[in-house]
Amino acid sequence: MATLGSKNMKYIIIVIVIAVVILIVVRSRGRKSDNEPIRSSLYSSRPLLRQFGDLRPQNFEQYPVWVHCHVIDYDEPWYEDTDEETFRPWYKDLPADPSETMFLVKATLTLADGTKMSGFVTPQSPNDSSGKPHLGLIQPQLFLPEGRRVGFWFGILEPPKEEISSFYAALGKDKQDVFPIAFEANDGLAKGITDGSVPGFCSSGNGDKIEITK
Repeated sequence: MATLGSKNMKYIIIVIVIAVVILIVVRSRGRKSDNEPIRSSLYSSRPLLRQFGDLRPQNFEQYPVWVHCHVIDYDEPWYEDTDEETFRPWYKDLPADPSETMFLVKATLTLADGTKMSGFVTPQSPNDSSGKPHLGLIQPQLFLPEGRRVGFWFGILEPPKEEISSFYAALGKDKQDVFPIAFEANDGLAKGITDGSVPGFCSSGNGDKIEITK
C-alpha cells in the first residue's frame, strides 16, 4: 500500500509540475514589455495577401480598407512573400491615416447620368500636392459589372483607344452619360482627401497640365 501511495503521490507531483509550467508559459506569453508593440492575431500567421491587379469587388466588401505591405510590414516573417504591389486587409483603427503609408479604400463612383458604381481610392495626404486633390495620387478605380477594374490615370502614357472603347461597351453608355465621374470614399474609412471628380481618361501633359481623353 505504501508503494502504491508513493506512486500516486509521484503522479500527483508530476501533474502539479506540468500545470505550473503551463501556467508560467501562458503568463509569460501574455506579458508584454513596455517597448514591445501589441500585435493582433494577424501577425501570428501569414495574412490574406492580394496583388493590386487581383483585387476584386468582393475583397472590398469583406475588407473595406487595404494597406500596402511593402513598407509597413518589413519586419514580418512573411514579408518575403510581398512586393511593391502587395496589399493586405487593414485591421487597426479607422479612419486610416494616409500619412502612415498607402491605403486602398472602398469608394462609390457616380457616373454623369447618376449611375452608382463600386470602386476604391487611394487617400491623399493633405500635405501632398499643396493640399489640392490630384488624380495621380488618389487614382480612383471603378469596378465594371463583371468585376473588371478600370483606372483613369495613365501618367505619361496615352490612354489606349481600345481600352476606352471596351470601357464604354461594358457600361453600355456613351461618354456624355459617363463623365464627369464623382467619387467619394465610404464614410469613416480614411482621413485625407478621398473625394473628387474624374473628367475623363487622364494623363500628365506639360507642367501641371492634364490631358483628358474621352
